[in-house]
Amino acid sequence: MLVALVYKGRAIPLAWRVYPANDAKAYPKGGQARMIIGLLKQIRAGLSPDLSVRVLADRGIGTSPLLMRGIAAMGWKFLFRVTKQSKIILRDGRAICFYAQVQARGESYAASGLVFKKRGRIPAHVRVLWHEGGQEPWALVTNDPTLNGWEYAQRMWIEEAIRDLKSHGWDLEKASLDSAQRMSHLWMILVVAYAWMLIWGAKLEELGQTAPLKRRQDGKLNRTWSLFREGRQAFLTAASSPFT
Repeated sequence: MLVALVYKGRAIPLAWRVYPANDAKAYPKGGQARMIIGLLKQIRAGLSPDLSVRVLADRGIGTSPLLMRGIAAMGWKFLFRVTKQSKIILRDGRAICFYAQVQARGESYAASGLVFKKRGRIPAHVRVLWHEGGQEPWALVTNDPTLNGWEYAQRMWIEEAIRDLKSHGWDLEKASLDSAQRMSHLWMILVVAYAWMLIWGAKLEELGQTAPLKRRQDGKLNRTWSLFREGRQAFLTAASSPFT
């Protein structure tokens, strides 16, 4: 379980806890939501109190009134994807499944009220969005009325970072470690190296030394490589060059 900072199409892990999967004894006491709140508090201790923070979470952990309350109590904003069964109690007293309010790609829905009828009734704002190319809608809950919901797209940056740390870069899945403590130590080394590659790639982008941009069918320009790959390739090239 990790908490990461989104950064230029990727994410840098800031705090984490490693424990064996499918092991009841190793499962966090108090549950994952309390564990995540603890990790967030560790991060907050090193931040300016005036810094505005938004926490994103997928529906696996985002459908948690406890986590929402914990983040709001810290003075932070949350934007969570929740399960399609989640309900909102509208101001007229009706309780509806807000996911079901969007039936086709390109549609959206927004409302304010109380979410989680049976597990909290938390004041919040819901956003349901179905991207033209998406397989299904996003059902989102936030405590920030200024968000339109599309900000949740940054959640994919975390998935991309995990892929980099695994099969797209550091091959973490090949580590044959059965100790959570040793894996946590290895994770620390890989995260530092990963952040280094991202920063190196960002510097190359600033200097205009990255691979040429590719034009998509809609006319927009995209990077050929991620900043991680740019930095990693630059590092490998420098490491293989003879010293003079």
